[in-house]
This record gives sequence, structure tokens and C-alpha cells, in this order.
Amino acid sequence: MTEYAARHFAVNRFRSFGFPDRFIGHRDFPLFVEQVNTDLDRKDATFKVVPGLSPEPSGPR
Repeated sequence: MTEYAARHFAVNRFRSFGFPDRFIGHRDFPLFVEQVNTDLDRKDATFKVVPGLSPEPSGPR
């Protein structure tokens, strides 16, 4: 993550519940649960969470 991103965007890492030493990361578009060992792994396991683009469904759930 760049210094600019760290200052201007809220970023998150998602830790695996069953394997607390592993995080959700991505390669291209697929997601994986892996250990974070390198700087690239840290970047791949860091996400910016934004509101969804689709509207809330109407009616009861």
C-alpha cells in the first residue's frame, strides 16, 4: 500500500476465522486464504471496502 493510499482510503484485511495466521488475498480476481509473508502478499490481502452498486432489494427478506 502506498503512503497516499494509507492516508486517503480506509483499507481492510480479512483474517481467516479458522486459521488466524492467514488472510484473504487475491491473484487476478480469484480469492485465496493464505499466509502473508511478503510485501506483495500484504498488498494482495488489502482491500478498500466501498458501498455496493446495486440497490437494496425491496420487500421482505
